[in-house]
Amino acid sequence: MHVIDGIDAGGGAEESLVGMLPLLRERGIEGVVACLYDRGGYVDDVRRDGFRVEVLGATSLIEQAKRLRRLIRETQPDIVHASLIDACFATRLAMLGLSTPQLNSLVSTTYDPVRTTDLGIAPWKMKAIRVLDSLTSRWVSGGFHALTDAVKKEATDILHIPAERVRTVPRGRDSAQLGDRTPERRARVRASVGIAPHELMVLNVGRQEPNKGKLLLVEAFGLAAAQVPQARLFIAGREGKDTAALRAAVEASPVRERIKVLGHRSDVADLLAAADLFVFPSLYEGLGGALVEAMAMGCPIIGADAPAVAEVLGHGAYGRVVRRGDVQGLADAMRELLEAPEARDALARSGRERFEQAFELGAVIDNMADLYRTLVAATPRRPLAKRLLGRVDRARATLTNRFVLMESAPRNNAEQGRLPHDGLTLEAITSLPDYEQPMSRIGGTPNRFASQRFDKGATYLALVSGARLVSWMWASSAGGSFRLLEIGRACRLAGNERILFDLETCEVDRGKGYAEALTRASQHLFADDQIICYALASNASSLRVFEKCEFRRAGEARWYTSNPLALARTTRHG
Repeated sequence: MHVIDGIDAGGGAEESLVGMLPLLRERGIEGVVACLYDRGGYVDDVRRDGFRVEVLGATSLIEQAKRLRRLIRETQPDIVHASLIDACFATRLAMLGLSTPQLNSLVSTTYDPVRTTDLGIAPWKMKAIRVLDSLTSRWVSGGFHALTDAVKKEATDILHIPAERVRTVPRGRDSAQLGDRTPERRARVRASVGIAPHELMVLNVGRQEPNKGKLLLVEAFGLAAAQVPQARLFIAGREGKDTAALRAAVEASPVRERIKVLGHRSDVADLLAAADLFVFPSLYEGLGGALVEAMAMGCPIIGADAPAVAEVLGHGAYGRVVRRGDVQGLADAMRELLEAPEARDALARSGRERFEQAFELGAVIDNMADLYRTLVAATPRRPLAKRLLGRVDRARATLTNRFVLMESAPRNNAEQGRLPHDGLTLEAITSLPDYEQPMSRIGGTPNRFASQRFDKGATYLALVSGARLVSWMWASSAGGSFRLLEIGRACRLAGNERILFDLETCEVDRGKGYAEALTRASQHLFADDQIICYALASNASSLRVFEKCEFRRAGEARWYTSNPLALARTTRHG
């Protein structure tokens, strides 16, 4: 069963669901759709395809949960998959006490500071939503699905969902359905929108909402177009909160005659086939479906450095990345690429290769089908009373271990001059346990692109315990404080072994009480017989924090890095 706010046209989650249903059916997975709200859209189309669609029609969360619970009991699904935050809240409440496995899709960086400011929500309200989201996430009996690692990171950092419960599967696109970027198609579409063969077509696609950065785009294009007289800007997307402001911005632009607002279009693939440059200045996203389509159509891309957008663009490997909200930076990037056809062609090729590796729809649907089957097989269908007794048992064990004495680590392990580091070549990394031999990938990145990332200063980290991979990550630069996993996170190994990660101990960024918080977390959350603690010591404050903490040693673990970064280790034979 799929639970969603509605399946109206234009939304990424909505259109993705509509496209997935028949493809999942081909893989033996039938679908029933429950919509919280009556928004029309694709409801009749989905029903004509033979799928059951139920519109709950309630306005209050409690009533939505009641009706959804009745529907779940009636249909007896093998798994309930909720997408979008309203649907997730209703599903979590509706399934209290039910043994059916549940999957929640995390489709955006909901708690990005830029987003909370943009929405104008009072800080106390956003905090209340975040606390409610975090608390109710513990009711989910199955797992979580994130569109990108950036979304997964927010779930682990902000909502404190264990990383092992979140699986990243992006949204995909069918390249066959989108079609090819042929000269004939390009000429036909360009003629239909009124652009001459010698002119350069800059395209933007997305709803007319504040987060899409369209007002910034109009301003930046005005600066770039002053130096590239043959450039024209086309903005496609349905109306939204920024529609009036967008019209005013276009009217006030010094190059308004070279800007055209197309409104909602059903032929986005055609527009991408005709465009010379695709610009995506969104301030925050969960993935950016238009980015994926632009890659599929071989269109060079400029995107903002919102975490998910930068991730999709490989932090510059598959598209130009500029600082979000930077009008001048965006203008400079547009001007540079519009004046450099060879650079545009190179980005178009790398983007298309990235699409084939990560976003082809068939492979994405296979991954989703595998996720469904894995959760169904792994989730015990036990009555509520037994599940509650199990939680009491685990809580008692945790309290028993809370007061285990932990000896002090040698202070000299945290001295800057004695920190170990290893520099690895691309060839050496392929021998590590996390190297995906069948796919020829390093940390999810194809080998031929991984070398480019290293050349640009990216860092690859892999934590290995014996022959077992514990964790890996790509960091976007060779220095600084990387947010991968924070306090209160543990990666389970055999028996009582724990790995506690703390990769962000920057006092400027995180502020007061960090050492105390780390000590408290270690003593009250991870005080088992065996604990290892590692930190990326990118600054002196990292070392000071670890000098104040006490840990015991458990086995051997090693950090490998592709760049010589300093790593602090606090261990001692117990």
